Amino acid sequence: MGRRGLVLAALAQHRIATTSQLRRMLRPDGTRQLISRVLNRLRCDSFVDCTVLPDANRSRTNAWYLTQEGARLTRDLPVLRGRPPSPITSTTAASLKTPHTLAVVRAHLAFAEDARRLGHEHGPWDWTPEASHPIGEGERVVADAVMHYTAAESERR
Repeated sequence: MGRRGLVLAALAQHRIATTSQLRRMLRPDGTRQLISRVLNRLRCDSFVDCTVLPDANRSRTNAWYLTQEGARLTRDLPVLRGRPPSPITSTTAASLKTPHTLAVVRAHLAFAEDARRLGHEHGPWDWTPEASHPIGEGERVVADAVMHYTAAESERR
């Protein structure tokens, strides 16, 4: 999967993320400009859009999400098979869900960075946001996310 496909898949998986979060998730050793270039091309092709986050430092921070066309493109990606689609495909939806969703992505990134540092297994696809679980009598609870993390110690996992 190329850079464009990775970014589209990450946004399909995580629903919304900042440029910095996408870089940390997909290319931790890469530059911000690389991810920005990919995002801007995807935006020109109408596959992603962004909302500008308010920032006390007055720097511009974009939170990116899939458009309806971008969500359609990612529906059948192998890396996303079996995961329920829950895209944010409008500026209004993005503005309502942004703070909470970005906080959940920040938690995921903390685990991913720690796993990388420790040699454990946890990457961008080891996280399922908005996971619904039955609790009986037709009721369900929706967790912010379910993660899969494998601690690898020597030969043991």
